[in-house]
Amino acid sequence: MQEDQTNNTSDSSGDNPAPQDAQPAASSVPPAQDAQPAASPVVSPKAGGGSSGPLKNKKKLGIIAGVIVLLIAASAGAYKFVYLPNTPQNVLKKSVANTLKLQQVSGKGSASITSKGTQSSTVVVGYDIQSDAVKNATNAKLDVAFNGVKVPLEVRAVDKAIYLKFSDLSTVQALATGYMGPEGGAFMGQLGKQITNKWIEIDESLVKNYTSDKCSLLSGNNQLSEKDINQIISLYDKNTFIDINKTASDTVDGRKVTKANLGINKDKAKAFGKDFEQLDMVKKLNSCGGDKVTGSDSAKKADNSKTSYEFTVWLDASKKEIVKVAIKANDDTTSLSADFTFNKAKVDIQKPTDAIPAMQLLGQLAPLLGGAGATGTGTTANPTLLQ
Repeated sequence: MQEDQTNNTSDSSGDNPAPQDAQPAASSVPPAQDAQPAASPVVSPKAGGGSSGPLKNKKKLGIIAGVIVLLIAASAGAYKFVYLPNTPQNVLKKSVANTLKLQQVSGKGSASITSKGTQSSTVVVGYDIQSDAVKNATNAKLDVAFNGVKVPLEVRAVDKAIYLKFSDLSTVQALATGYMGPEGGAFMGQLGKQITNKWIEIDESLVKNYTSDKCSLLSGNNQLSEKDINQIISLYDKNTFIDINKTASDTVDGRKVTKANLGINKDKAKAFGKDFEQLDMVKKLNSCGGDKVTGSDSAKKADNSKTSYEFTVWLDASKKEIVKVAIKANDDTTSLSADFTFNKAKVDIQKPTDAIPAMQLLGQLAPLLGGAGATGTGTTANPTLLQ
């Protein structure tokens, strides 16, 4: 049996067709290709990554979602802390609050008032004002001009007294000569010599209604408290009566600012004025006597009048400061324009050392005035000038 098997084997290898049968086996590429997938798990990451692909997609989605959340949070923060504080209305409100908090104020401006009609006339006033709320002191340099007459005047309120000084009355003398003749001119000349460039003191005895504990407009610390300012802002938030109609970039004294044209909502102004009367600071003003501060009445009068108003304010949006304010008013009989520019000049208001008491000066002028007024040096009982 072994012999037969050996012979069969040798016979089969010796036949001629055998090489033809072996040729396909040696050159058979497809079988080798069929075996290739068996090794693919070793070299193909995709085959092994089939189960981790969704996890990676979830991670990517989580990162994207996180970025979106951060962008939304950043946008909300920017809206709250950058955009909202810098909207025109909020810049205006914050600028007003910051101005009310100032202990010292200084600035310059001018006003022009024209009366209409057949005999129209114009009064122009230039002013340079300084104020110290803590010291309760104010100084105003005024240049008043009307009908060709110019009167430079300085007014100072400090240490419970008011001081006046006229710098030049020469144009007044010329006007008196023109209207009253030589005698009128001579009278004004003599008067000018007595009062020009001299401080005149209106002391506390003449303005006692404004230096008492009840009404201390000329004494004590008159700076608005944080409570006062918060009350004003709260009332304004309740009735925002100022409309910002238009804004534009502008320059004031070389300073880049935002110019805002304002309008007034009359209904809201009435409501604000009514509540404004209840503030402690207004009650203090009304305790001084005279005309009471009545915001609602003022708003009502403005509503009923035919006067047109234009309000403009220049703001430093970055520092939240008022740089300049202006107003124009016009009706059938009168027109008014006025402005004021803050300049941050140094404020140092002192009591004049060489002032003449008003009653003493009046006594000195008695001969010139024909015996009118007080006599002597003012030692007699002094009436209260400002009540």
